[in-house]
Parts: sequence; structure tokens; C-alpha cells
Amino acid sequence: QQPRSARGDAVTHPVPEFLCHLFSIVTDPALSHLISWSVPTNNEQDNCGGGMQNVGKVVVHNPQGLQDYVLGKYYRHSRYSSFQRQLNYFGFKKKLHGGKKGKLCPCSYVHEGLGAEPSSLFTLK
Repeated sequence: QQPRSARGDAVTHPVPEFLCHLFSIVTDPALSHLISWSVPTNNEQDNCGGGMQNVGKVVVHNPQGLQDYVLGKYYRHSRYSSFQRQLNYFGFKKKLHGGKKGKLCPCSYVHEGLGAEPSSLFTLK
């Protein structure tokens, strides 16, 4: 099936494999305890997820579980640090939850170019 933008238009540029897999992961209800898509109804403080009103974000609830059980099934690697590096490459910014720092602490990844629907991932380059 061809990826579609948030407006339902077919995406005409090639969608990077990383983003296609990310879409599959964040839209899988069976993985929602590890990673999910969230759309804040208000702007959030940076230490509380840092989301922007009506702009979707990727929320990693359990980085260790994501690394141990999910990443290797979708990507050639299973390291969370490699997953983070790819998110950074596509312009995502990491926002902490509750001010907790650490490589495997729950966090959110925000991107100003996203819309409310997970399919807006397909518009990133």
C-alpha cells in the first residue's frame, strides 16, 4: 500500500524505510505500552514531554522493552542508541519526562513538521 499524507494524498517522494517502520510501530496497539503516538491538546513544558498543541509526537514509554523486544524485528539493529540516532537524523528533538535524564528513561520525540496523524511521518525527508 502506498503511503498517504495526513490529507490522504499519495506521498510522491520515496519514504525512508526508517519512517515506514516507525509508522508501523507507533500505530500497533500491541506495542502501545512501549511506544505510542500522542497528540497533545495543549503545549507542554519541555520537562513534561515537550509536545506542541495538535502536533503528533512519538512517546517512548519503555526504552529498555523497545530495545529488547521490538527494534530488532523492524530494523537491522536492536540498539536503542541507533534508534535515537535515526530520530535525530530526521530532525526529532528529545524531550524528557519528569526531568529524568538517562539513555533508557521514558521520553518523547517531537518534530515541528508533523501533523496530528501518524501518517504525517511520511512527509518527513
